[in-house]
Amino acid sequence: ECLSGGLITLSAIQEDVTYHWIIGADHYYTKEVSFSFGQEFVGQTIPIILTVSKTPNTTCFPNDDGEDTITKVITPKFTCEASIYGKYFGAWEDNPLDSFTFEISYNDNFPLNCTYLLIIGAKPNLTDTCFNGNRVHVDNYMEFDGNAGVCYSPEGKAKLDPLLNKISIDYSILVNPQTSEPREYHIFNGHRIY
Repeated sequence: ECLSGGLITLSAIQEDVTYHWIIGADHYYTKEVSFSFGQEFVGQTIPIILTVSKTPNTTCFPNDDGEDTITKVITPKFTCEASIYGKYFGAWEDNPLDSFTFEISYNDNFPLNCTYLLIIGAKPNLTDTCFNGNRVHVDNYMEFDGNAGVCYSPEGKAKLDPLLNKISIDYSILVNPQTSEPREYHIFNGHRIY
């Protein structure tokens, strides 16, 4: 899956070959391609086909035709539907017995979908909510920059496992929200509860 509007870059790894990408109805002939899908493609299954052509090695492989093709499919979805959003229960690595809930969400009270990132519970047993307009994310990964207007200004990155159930959040927060220093650093490991 991918998010609509986000730039996607794919790069082949072989050298000294020719490339033919077919992405939806578009054709590309470079080693690396960049593209994005608008909201009109949300929910559609779009094939991505890469054919690599090279001089065949008929000495070792008599039936080699010199072409290899791989096909993958992606389904664009709205940014607010990214798998990273959710509520997780877990603990800091350095204090595994003090479990708490960490939530990554967005404020849906604004006219633009998921305009403001919400981070709730970055400090154990405190439900302060951070509003943050600056973040970079794909479906299962997010970076947030600490420019929150309230609470402990979390800064870091969150990554979901391939099954989208376990999360690791490597981040820092302010010790005192009234000052900008010092920061404390933690790794939160948890599992999805919502």
